[in-house]
Amino acid sequence: YPSNHAHHHGIWTPYTKAVFQGRTTDFWNMQNKKGEEQLRAVGRLWAGEVHGGFDAELRMTDLSGTAPIDALIDRWSVKAYAIKGSQKPMHVFDLTTTQSCATNDPLELPQYHYGSFGLRGPESWDGKDGARFLTSEGITDRKKGDNTRARWCYLGGKTEAGISGTAVLGYPDNFRFPMPLRLHPDMPYFSIVPQKLGAFSIQPGKPYVTRYRFVVTDGERILDFGPTAFRPYSPAEQATIRASLGRWLGDTRLYQRYVVLDDRSHFAHVNLRLSENPRHVAIDLDDQALRTACG
Repeated sequence: YPSNHAHHHGIWTPYTKAVFQGRTTDFWNMQNKKGEEQLRAVGRLWAGEVHGGFDAELRMTDLSGTAPIDALIDRWSVKAYAIKGSQKPMHVFDLTTTQSCATNDPLELPQYHYGSFGLRGPESWDGKDGARFLTSEGITDRKKGDNTRARWCYLGGKTEAGISGTAVLGYPDNFRFPMPLRLHPDMPYFSIVPQKLGAFSIQPGKPYVTRYRFVVTDGERILDFGPTAFRPYSPAEQATIRASLGRWLGDTRLYQRYVVLDDRSHFAHVNLRLSENPRHVAIDLDDQALRTACG
């Protein structure tokens, strides 16, 4: 963890300003001892020709009362894809967080300027000129990009490979999409902050689900990521999907659909999330991966 902000955990999803059982708590700044988020368990692990992943359970614990009490259960599901044939080597993985109340009390989230999701770069990117940012709106100046909204945000910097970094894409069905952003002025991190736009709460019995896709590669611009970053479905893919579903999914406005394309021992669940243009797919599997999944 960075020496000057040890609570920055690479990718992390706690809340900063929160109210639980009438007390103000803070799960983000763990050094203040008002609250914390900790890993409690790692669940299902899987691997296959198309993707592998794991499930995990974290807990946001309120420390502001007389005794620690779990306020929120934060379940992560991470799925990493085998991407082949792209113009540049890349790693692509999805993160789905499902946050549920751990008691019969809600978690209130007042309006605030950071918290909820964070992505942190290495300490070598510290300083105003150490990291590079790019949003889906074409903004590269982090001061201008702060307090804006975007469909995706890129964070990168100098590495042995030149410029390397990570783009985080929000799913269109996420709460308050496009994503409200906090771009830090001199540290290599950004936060996706729905509560920037106003207070909201997580209520008992009503899980709060958020989905993100990560693209890790060399190069600064998402447009350079290659044909698997954003492209139309090929005719072969359309035919395969039509045969599996009985229709071409692009004829609808559905955003996502998980389809079992293989009934062998390793099932191939292919994410067919559509973008705002129903004939395009963001970070979809390439032709070779699809052929592998279909046998």
